[in-house]
Amino acid sequence: MINEDRASGPPPSEYPGEPSASVPAGIDFSLGLRSAGGNEALLSDLLADFQNLYADTANRIRASLANGATEEATRQAHTIKGLAGTLGGISLMAVALELEAACRHGNTTEELIDHFAESIKAFITAIENRHKADKIKDDVVEIPRKENTRTTPLALIDEISVLIEQMDPAVSGRAEALMMLLRDGPQMELSKTLTMQTGFYEFDAAALTLAELRTSFEASSHDC
Repeated sequence: MINEDRASGPPPSEYPGEPSASVPAGIDFSLGLRSAGGNEALLSDLLADFQNLYADTANRIRASLANGATEEATRQAHTIKGLAGTLGGISLMAVALELEAACRHGNTTEELIDHFAESIKAFITAIENRHKADKIKDDVVEIPRKENTRTTPLALIDEISVLIEQMDPAVSGRAEALMMLLRDGPQMELSKTLTMQTGFYEFDAAALTLAELRTSFEASSHDC
């Protein structure tokens, strides 16, 4: 079942600057903006990361299944389910949920994988259109801008710590945002584990993983 809290999202007026024109049904970037804590720059970074890192996931799942790596295929579908829900890809989240279950139970079909691939393509097209709309708006209208304050990993770690203490289901979205920020660093595997734990509301285990992740990140930062 799709997380009703995540799928409902805030009313559009909560984030008045969010482009919504010509966005197809099943995509709501205001959900992504809520996951990014209202930070437009962070949302743009996360959407760009999704576009760059996950466009070929359907083919990766096909390859995993062909090699008998059903657990890996299941994990890949689970990752897309979580990221899509975090970023506002409601339709993609639903298809990924269906594919995840099919991979887990060994009853995937080529038709379902094709549907998954088309859903990813549609979401990425919406991301590209959002970027174009933002660029046109910036070119045509001179808008006073605040200094770009991209959310840092430590700031997200602090926020996730509070959400874990509160056992707030919204923590999974913040954990996914952290995972994408740390994608090229030595903490990537820890952040993946944290994302899985928060996605299944394993708050005690997530708290331990987060503490280990914080220690590792702070140590690597001091070494730089």
